[in-house]
Amino acid sequence: MSMPPAECTERHSKKRFVVEENRSKVVFENAKRHEIDQIEVDGCAIVEGLRCDWLINADATQQSVFVELKGSNVPHAVEQLTHAHDGLREIRKPNVTWIVSSQRCPLTSTEVQSLTIKLRKRKGVQLIVRNSPVTFVLDQ
Repeated sequence: MSMPPAECTERHSKKRFVVEENRSKVVFENAKRHEIDQIEVDGCAIVEGLRCDWLINADATQQSVFVELKGSNVPHAVEQLTHAHDGLREIRKPNVTWIVSSQRCPLTSTEVQSLTIKLRKRKGVQLIVRNSPVTFVLDQ
């Protein structure tokens, strides 16, 4: 896949911004006010197949944060993140984090820990699975 259509991306340097859907949300802290590309993935950058909800790219920190806002199906969320991660490889940055913000996390902490280790080894990504709301600091 090439660059997403321009209407899928909002470029800004907001100190704090939120992505949310169905009572799940992620709050991004951007204290240094880096330029951010906030890309709507679901139904815009990727319109077919499995896909996550958002991709946040920060050039200054070389970070890409893929976000899936979920009710409770964490394994399905990881599948969606995997497909978006692979489909948007041309625009993602080297430091990649996946966030699953759920209403209820049905996985035990040991299952999440095991999945986190597996993804770190296989894909080189950091996985964060938390109940909503999730706060993520971009300046690190």
